[in-house]
Amino acid sequence: MKSQSLRLWVTLLAMAGMFTLADAAPARGQRPVKQDLGSGPRVNPLTRYPTRSYIVMAKSENLPPGLVEKIGQARGRVIRTLPGLGMLVAESNNPFFAGQVQQSSDVQSVVPDLMLQWIEPAGGEPDMIIEADGYPPEVDLEDVLQPLQWALQAINAPDAWALGAKGTGVRVAVLDTGIDPYHPDLDGQVDFASAKSFVVDETGKPEDWIADPYEGAGIFGEFHGTHVAGIIAASQNDIGTVGVAPEAQIIPVKVLNKAGLGRISNLIQGLAYVAELEPRVDVANMSLGAYLKRGGFVSDNGTPDDPTDDFWVSAKEVAQLILLLRRATGLANRSGITLIAAAGNSALDFDRDKNWIMIPAQLPHVISVSATAPDLWALDPQTDLDVPTSYTNYGESGVDMAAPGGDYDMQYTDEGQQRVDVPPVSGAKAYVYDYVLAPIAQIEIDGQTVPRWWWVAGTSMASAHVSGVAALVIGQHGGSLHPNTVEQILIESADDLGPVGIDPYYGQGRVNALKAVLMSH
Repeated sequence: MKSQSLRLWVTLLAMAGMFTLADAAPARGQRPVKQDLGSGPRVNPLTRYPTRSYIVMAKSENLPPGLVEKIGQARGRVIRTLPGLGMLVAESNNPFFAGQVQQSSDVQSVVPDLMLQWIEPAGGEPDMIIEADGYPPEVDLEDVLQPLQWALQAINAPDAWALGAKGTGVRVAVLDTGIDPYHPDLDGQVDFASAKSFVVDETGKPEDWIADPYEGAGIFGEFHGTHVAGIIAASQNDIGTVGVAPEAQIIPVKVLNKAGLGRISNLIQGLAYVAELEPRVDVANMSLGAYLKRGGFVSDNGTPDDPTDDFWVSAKEVAQLILLLRRATGLANRSGITLIAAAGNSALDFDRDKNWIMIPAQLPHVISVSATAPDLWALDPQTDLDVPTSYTNYGESGVDMAAPGGDYDMQYTDEGQQRVDVPPVSGAKAYVYDYVLAPIAQIEIDGQTVPRWWWVAGTSMASAHVSGVAALVIGQHGGSLHPNTVEQILIESADDLGPVGIDPYYGQGRVNALKAVLMSH
């Protein structure tokens, strides 16, 4: 493989692992707005009521005896039980299902299992491909792409590696879309036996967790999980890029489909699964997220172009959804898993827009990560690598720390449009290099498998960098460390940028791999 000269598809995709309820990312400081149809007509359950998915949560964290039978009596069907959380997932076309089941004295709540968009573009054009003149370039795979990874320098990862910290023996679950485990950057890094998918197709059959770019997938659905996994743990093999923790092991847990859609129960099931997995999972990266409006909102049921299946989610139901998600993150924390999530890409001020909650970033036991990036690094490698990005959510109440996520905003400048050579890539526009480069799913061209690496921007990428550093820290402690201690080390070793102390954009600082490893010693 290394001796072959294959095409490196250097393509710009301004995508990220977060979503907004708006159709596109709003301007800085604006709330992510989706038209509130709560005052409009609602579905009449007596005339039309489709089969819907529900999450039933018991008052205790154990499933009470007879609950499954009660589901059946209410004309429901149990899809999956989560005994360790006191929850189950059911479906029913009975318009009175929720009310009937909730009459049971041992049931806390029955809430709609919402289908949400968890990943969408960070901004700019969602599929902005570098102009065809000279692309895709011919690049010898023996040329390591690490010189293009400004993010590793920003967090001092190479200096941490020099101390022997590479994440050896650490297991990182990637709750995301599927990944390509055969990409040369990830070959040998993936635990196939532990990989799991909680996404089902229209027939109810589980989808494969292995990314397949040949199935008419939404483009970001196929690259996203692979890109995130590569940032965390791409191996040091003289091919392509290098992950922050190049000796950590990746456990793919598919909770989103190719379009970046997924039910809330998918995430809950994923967390419950990794909490019970043996050997134990050390870190769970969640480069994904959704906004819930505390006062209630209209759910489009994952079909924004079809208003016929919209329904109202009440403030009470939102509160119960948050409660059951808190139960899931609590279980993961007690199981020794450090949870890390993207803060979001809507330029939302968490301190001002308190009617919104970002899940899972703002849940207990989750480290919420905002994004930083340079401005035209290709033109000046000594430039500041820690500028808050144009899209990142911010606010002391919603950001714990910052990490490199890349940005696209310099594309609108004359300097950003300059063609620049940064070996082994030549002729790319200057702003492109401010993104984060990592692997995506391979494709086949003329009978030959072609590895690919794409530049992407978003808090998804920032979250993955912190997960990699967490793996370095845990590896220094023999592969086992309580998540509260991991978080303490990450925060206390972070570089305090911006105003002294906690601030809206950096939280408690930008992650620093070297300092975190030194503190671990």
